[in-house]
Parts: sequence; C-alpha cells; structure tokens
Amino acid sequence: MWKYPLRTLNLDPRKLKKPLLAYDSLSEREIGKLSTAFQPGEWILADDGKSQNVLLGFINPFATRGDIFRTMGTAVKSVINKEEKDLAEALIMERIKAAIETRNEFGYLKESCRIVFGASDLLPGLVVDKVEKYLLVQINTMGMFRYVECIESTLKESFPELKICHLQNKNIGHGEDIPDRSSEIEEEWINAVESELKYSISKNRLQKTGFYFDHRDNRNRLSSLIESQHKKYKSSVDLFSYLGAWGMSLLKVGVEKCTFVDQAELGQEFERNLAGNDFKGRGEFIRSDVFGFLDNCKKEERKFDIVVSDPPAFVKNQKDKKKAIVGYEKLHTKALSCVSNGGLFVAASCTQPVSVEEFDQTVVRSASKLNIKLEMIDIGIQSKDHPTESLSAKSNYIKYITYKITYKSEIK
Repeated sequence: MWKYPLRTLNLDPRKLKKPLLAYDSLSEREIGKLSTAFQPGEWILADDGKSQNVLLGFINPFATRGDIFRTMGTAVKSVINKEEKDLAEALIMERIKAAIETRNEFGYLKESCRIVFGASDLLPGLVVDKVEKYLLVQINTMGMFRYVECIESTLKESFPELKICHLQNKNIGHGEDIPDRSSEIEEEWINAVESELKYSISKNRLQKTGFYFDHRDNRNRLSSLIESQHKKYKSSVDLFSYLGAWGMSLLKVGVEKCTFVDQAELGQEFERNLAGNDFKGRGEFIRSDVFGFLDNCKKEERKFDIVVSDPPAFVKNQKDKKKAIVGYEKLHTKALSCVSNGGLFVAASCTQPVSVEEFDQTVVRSASKLNIKLEMIDIGIQSKDHPTESLSAKSNYIKYITYKITYKSEIK
C-alpha cells in the first residue's frame, strides 16, 4: 500500500476544454504523457496551476479504455497533507454511510435497493445492491479496490446481518485489470423485494448485480396511472422481461394477464415468481428473441392492451448513438403494431447517450409510419436510489414514457 503523502499530477491547462474543477474524470488525451510512474489505483492530486483548489482522485495509467483519472472531488492545496491510506479510508467510510442514509431517508432500506451508485455517490467504480441475505458488491476501479477491506468493514457495520458477496465482471471494469474477488453464493436462489413484490433468481443466471432497481419508481408511476383509470386492461406483454418486474407490477394492480418475453432461460424463475406473488395462471413466459416475437404477433394479428418495452442498453458511447436511435425506431414500430386501439405503450430505455427528447422522437416517428395518434401521459427518470445531479450528467441514463394510443387506423 502506498505510504507517502499524495503525489501531484501537473496538468497542461491548454489540454483542458473546461476548468479543471468541472471535470469528474480525465482521459489520457487530457492528461498527456505521464512523467511519473503512478501505481494502479494510486490516490493523487490533479493540478493545472490556476487555482488554490485541486482535484482529489485516483489514477490507473494502465487502464486500457476510457478515463484513467477518476475524481473524488475538489480539495484545497494547503490542507492536503495526509497519507493516502488515512485520507482514502476516511472518505470511503464517510461516503458509504452518507449514501446509505440517503436511501434510508427515502424509505428504500425497507426492501431491496441499490445503496451505492458509483460516482453519483462520490465513490467511482463502487456499486452495491442490498437484497435479502446479501450485499452484492461490484468494484470496477483500482482506486476503490485498493481499499476493499475498508469498504467491506463499513458495509458490515451498517448491515451486520447481511453477507457480502463480490460479483466480479471484467467486461465492466473500465479496462482496469482488477483482481478477481468473486464470492461463492451458498444458496441456489437469491431473493429480492421491490414494491412488495418478491423476486428470485438462480445464482447461475445473475446479470450484473442480479436485479434492476433503476426503474422502480417508474414501475410505481405506471401502477398508479393504471389504478387511477376507469378502465380494465385485460392483456399485457413485458418485452425484454428479465425477471418480469414491469409485468408483475401490472398484475399487482389488476391487469388480468401478462406475457413475459426474454431470450434468456428463465422459465424456472417465472414459475417460482408468479407463484410467490399469487399470480399463478395469470402469466406466461416465452423464451424468444423479442423482434421475432413481435413479427409473429403482427403476422397472427395478436394485440395487447399494454405493451412494455425495456431493452438492455443499445450502445455504450456517444459515437454509436445513431445506431441506437435507428434500433429504437425499428423496435418501437414493431411494438406499436401490437398495441390495441386505446391501449398503452410503455417505452423505457437505459441507453445513456440517447436523450429523452431523442428517445421520444423514435416513438413519434414510429407512430407516424403506422398512422397512429399518440398522447404522452406519463414520463419519468431513474429511481432515487440511483441519484443523478442533472439531466446532462453521465449518471442520468434511465428514460420512461407512457403513451396512450388515441387513434389507430384499422383500414388495410
């Protein structure tokens, strides 16, 4: 472990396109050639010589993609005299506890939720989900991994009854060669609760940290919307369903039946989850490619009162945004073809580079092609356990819009 006071990365201000203190990370292009051999994950200061303040953060010169310096915030030069270990551990403990308290204020700790959301909680590269019996932990930056024992002890202090389980995934490690600390999950099934609905997933089919809580508030919005209407919805479909949180929410508020569609092998999960929520006989799981499923529905003239589309992220970076927009328009055209006249289309996205306006326009253009008139009746962003500071922030990635089909030509 690095035992000396923090070293400084001296930056050329001509390489920076905005004031240094406005950055939350720095790329190799902005840093330039490193004159000093920094340790992977070493906590340092970044200084452009223009202010009494500097950026505090950690660096990994061997990161193979993305940013190599991640900030932990600004600091005054005159008071940065602590050794790395003391400063890092104090900040990590303070910020984990602050993140947990924020979730507690919003009431999320009563159920399963995300208790640490990376840079949004000023802990870049650390993600922690609370489920029944476990804290599911991912560490995606070396700067956080260097203090894994501090992270574990702080989490254990707040949740002594839960077992810490590391889920290491090299595909989301930001190009950093993080040692594998994966934990063996003892039980076959991992359980979570969202909005009083119970979900189970086999440990062999976990994706990322296993559950997706980022649309929790939007699912609640949709449920409230349906409950407020003087209309009975009979049929629904949850596309890209994973464990079916959207469809289960629909069943909970009285929609008679839901078809869940996903290409993953989740038949056992759905049998268990439908029964566990007293929805047995009201749902069916179809293992299928969603685009192929929608093509078959169109061919068979099969319609649903509510269609929910919440696919995985289409692209990860800004340069591929056009591909995502084309993909969404193709998907929404197929999905809208399967909505009953007077029904609801729920469009959701987790593709960060696509703005909510751009996402909305993919639905609008799709409806125009089909001679469908839409009315936007609800809109939302991510749940409050996935905090974001503004609409333009990198952490703002979730989009949800519900449309009512007010006119759909039946003339062929």
